[in-house]
Amino acid sequence: MVQTETFYTQDVINELSDAVAKQMSNRLQKGLSRDYSKAQPSLGDFNITSPMVASLLEKLGDSSLGSFSKDQNGDWVITSYTWGTTDPDDGEGCCFVPLDIQACKDQAKVFSLCLKDCETTLDKMMNKELGYKGTDLLNYFQRLGWTYDQSLQFMAWFSFAYRTQRVIAQGLVDYQGPGLRPFHGVAEVMSHPAVTPLRGADIIGGFAQAGCVIDVLTAGATANYAIFVHPLGHAAIDAVVTEGRNGKLPAGWERGNFGSFHGQAVTLKFKGIPVVKDYYVPKDLEVNNTFEAYIIDLSTTRASMVYNDLMIPQDAIYTSQTIDPTDNCTFVTCDVYENAGVVHSSNYARNILISDMPLGAHCAAGVFTRVQNAMDATVPFPMATIPAE
Repeated sequence: MVQTETFYTQDVINELSDAVAKQMSNRLQKGLSRDYSKAQPSLGDFNITSPMVASLLEKLGDSSLGSFSKDQNGDWVITSYTWGTTDPDDGEGCCFVPLDIQACKDQAKVFSLCLKDCETTLDKMMNKELGYKGTDLLNYFQRLGWTYDQSLQFMAWFSFAYRTQRVIAQGLVDYQGPGLRPFHGVAEVMSHPAVTPLRGADIIGGFAQAGCVIDVLTAGATANYAIFVHPLGHAAIDAVVTEGRNGKLPAGWERGNFGSFHGQAVTLKFKGIPVVKDYYVPKDLEVNNTFEAYIIDLSTTRASMVYNDLMIPQDAIYTSQTIDPTDNCTFVTCDVYENAGVVHSSNYARNILISDMPLGAHCAAGVFTRVQNAMDATVPFPMATIPAE
């Protein structure tokens, strides 16, 4: 297996951007008649690193927000408790009675994720033996000194890391579809009944409501919070957070250059909380032209993974070999990549979801016909969509 930097290394991102012009999960053939040596990404690289996921990741064994165990069904779960006091005093008699302490229990299931990269043993032997050609899309890796087989292995390794990142962000316990598997992800956390749901008929009003809740929860101490929105939602916010006749921004808002948040530049803050672009936060271009905002307390919400470096260790990748059921003379070897974890919160009530905020009217779905694949970050290097004539 080829050595590489960690998943979030900018040098690796830049190298891949220059080298690959197809989805990372596709196999790229050798010896094509076309010259791809100067090929460029179709629409660029999108969402290689999710600031939201990066800010939540922790090693599962280091989690301090709950305890892991098996439940009565044999599933691994994380259990956390919140507690508080209640007042049983009925106002009668001359003396008070002591306050009660009560606790609430919450559990979230740990899910495993895997990727299988299979080929016949003949293909594997040939890929190890054959070299690159000048027409290969993969020939950048040759300049790094990698073999062709190592390049293909890296593609599978990176694919698993990228898909895991997306599932951490968008995973739902009861949903399985293209590029997604059942997982207790950020989307599941934000659908928890304890999360405060707000509807923002207008952006300023929606955030003003959220500000009321934030003031109660934080008493002004918002350092542990972050606000995540889709880039299109960020553009809509940017368009309405402007100075009024009094020369001031709407209450609670700040503009400026506030540095970066896990590699993403921050130019807007609300209640001192950075507003961060992330492609994995929901938006609805096709029907309602709206977007959502996740306001997350990062001190109480974490993504606990067995391998918090999503480019999992090489010694965690194992190889199995079977006989092709359609041909007893053909052996198939599979590299298997696995990780497991859960996004959970020790206090879901500290998170806020604002939904139904309007996107800009000038950014309707039809505007993005040719670049629609860049809107959802289902792959890191999306292809342009050219309508058939």
